[in-house]
Amino acid sequence: MLSPWARFWSRFTSTATTNGLGSLRPLAGSLPLNAPHAGVVVYHVEPGAEVKAGQAMVEVIDPIGGESTILRSPVDGLFYAREQQRWAQAGQKLARVAGFEAKRTGRLMSA
Repeated sequence: MLSPWARFWSRFTSTATTNGLGSLRPLAGSLPLNAPHAGVVVYHVEPGAEVKAGQAMVEVIDPIGGESTILRSPVDGLFYAREQQRWAQAGQKLARVAGFEAKRTGRLMSA
């Protein structure tokens, strides 16, 4: 049985996918999920999971105002990164999903 880490990395080296390139994904296909308001962060999916567009991934709960927002995957792809802290500020990046198609343009990397 593979460890969780080995299972995660095997997704990048597998050749059994529909795009013919294994699990390679363009940098421009990496899309963030940002907190719409401050609150407690609850993850519904573990990193390394394949997600479908529209699948619930993260919930941000405002303990003071009672507002709760579910963030959904913008594309079919691999959930590969998440914020460690369980408290978020408005606009903070909470997770990233790597899709198969390039969706972003401009500066993709920052220093």
